[in-house]
Amino acid sequence: MSAELIASTRATEEAERLLTICNACRYCEGYCPVFPAMTEHRSFDASTVYYLANLCHQCTACYHACQYKPPHQFDVNLPPVFSAIRAQTFAEFVWPAAAAPLFRHNGRFAAIVVTLTVVLLSLAMNLWTAPGTLASSHTGPGAFYAVLPHSWMAGIAGVIVLFGMASVLVSSIRFAHHCGLTRRHLLSPAHWRATITAVATLQYLGGGHGDGCHNEDTHNSNLRRHFHQFTMWGFGLCFLATATAAVYELWLGRLSPFPYFSLPVLFGTSGGVGLVIGTGGLLWLKRRAHPQALPQDASNLDNALLVQLMLVSVSGLLLLALRESSAMPWLLIIHLGLVYGFFVTLPFSKFVHGLYRTLALLRYGPGLLQQP
Repeated sequence: MSAELIASTRATEEAERLLTICNACRYCEGYCPVFPAMTEHRSFDASTVYYLANLCHQCTACYHACQYKPPHQFDVNLPPVFSAIRAQTFAEFVWPAAAAPLFRHNGRFAAIVVTLTVVLLSLAMNLWTAPGTLASSHTGPGAFYAVLPHSWMAGIAGVIVLFGMASVLVSSIRFAHHCGLTRRHLLSPAHWRATITAVATLQYLGGGHGDGCHNEDTHNSNLRRHFHQFTMWGFGLCFLATATAAVYELWLGRLSPFPYFSLPVLFGTSGGVGLVIGTGGLLWLKRRAHPQALPQDASNLDNALLVQLMLVSVSGLLLLALRESSAMPWLLIIHLGLVYGFFVTLPFSKFVHGLYRTLALLRYGPGLLQQP
């Protein structure tokens, strides 16, 4: 039996032990959906443990409230165990399966991929563009395509995004089947209404009472919830910027870069600023987190995703600010390399936790509405 499989088995067994104790106590029932969902079970197999671990939002309220936490002999500390199990689910259900080791070395993998995409794109542009192109300023509609032809830009992005979507879709279907999500859940308006509300508001980063997570000690704060919201909505606005840019170019015949007060630029700027605030804030909070409740095993996954999102955002904002200068060609190459690298690594990163958590919430369904 491999070391990875031994660790996986031990984490699942430890979760089963802890959940059995928690099921007898039930003191934390009001904190999040994990504990009400837990009470529906008398025993906890791997499928149930995976489901409950992905319902967990890592607010650590249960750790700080628990009378059996370390140094008690019961040694109850669910957050880091659930975090380890979530990392297991990412590796277990990923497609293609050969990519599973990438979750264990995610920071190194992301750094290699991003570096390669930036370097290869730089070399290609130096070889295939006319002399002086990368040292000159380019302004007006179509300026970006003087550096990298539209067919290349869209073609590379299309291949990467289509593969990523296929990988994430297959992985999500595998997880949904394993955790017991059924057609009844998928076709229930009540389940969808409750799930969308919970995801859109990130209500379970409120600690069960709306006062927020325990970021450092027993003091509650909504900072983590707010930084997550900046990150989530910032990413959504950047996606909206890309979609509106496609409409401008394909349907309206307008070429990028667009005017500063056009919709693509306004959406992209707002999203980029939101991502910088959100990712920077989350990295800062991770450094201040309570050491015993901190999921050390998942820090590699968390940091890799947050740093990538921040680099993409900062490079995009710099490109916007300096797009009429001679620095634009190189800023465009760096930004596109970071974007391509991000989407190459996306199916094998912490990004999938949002999808798995949404599916777990969808299974839990209307019970969400009973929580504050």
